[in-house]
Amino acid sequence: MADQKLLQDRDWIHVLGTNRLTMALGLTALQRSINAHINPNLRISYDTSSPFRIVPRWRSAYSLPVMNQNKAVLQSAAVPEGMDYVGSEALFPWSSPLGDRLTMGDICVKGGNFKDTRWDALSGYMLSHHNYGSLLLAIQQAHRIFDMKAEFAARYLPPMLAAQKEVVNLVIKSGSIDVLNRNASTLGAFAVRDKADAAWLYGEEDYEEL
Repeated sequence: MADQKLLQDRDWIHVLGTNRLTMALGLTALQRSINAHINPNLRISYDTSSPFRIVPRWRSAYSLPVMNQNKAVLQSAAVPEGMDYVGSEALFPWSSPLGDRLTMGDICVKGGNFKDTRWDALSGYMLSHHNYGSLLLAIQQAHRIFDMKAEFAARYLPPMLAAQKEVVNLVIKSGSIDVLNRNASTLGAFAVRDKADAAWLYGEEDYEEL
């Protein structure tokens, strides 16, 4: 795109449909390198519907981020549900700006002979709100670690991420297709290659059964 002069006068690139922490960090590295070497005004944004989709699809919510030398993911888990939670003062198990204020009685509200669910429409909206908040906090945490010195970041993120950050800057700075091709495997380490099934669409690989 830079060779075709498609970046120099643009101020925005939007990437559809990604909620992966590794991709968020990769796009940040890309934006910073473009800002430093090609166009200081360009911003890269991205979106995802997963925080909304996993609520009705999997009856789940984001739980805890896992960041170590093997992976950087935001896990999801089944939301506790049942008559025992109707009216319960038990705290919602996972933290977020809204989750910290919820009880299980706020989520499980239907008593009586409702066979399919104890949730109502508001329950779903609150869980989606929690999910978006959790995702934003996980992205912020990942970036804090990402921005630490390499020897510290390498303890809490996959080493390839640190290498990828350096390689992205090298490639953008060089402006060379040959340099890009020589580093393709590093740059593609966290790419999503297979979108054919529902497991990818709904993040099943990050889903944790309780």
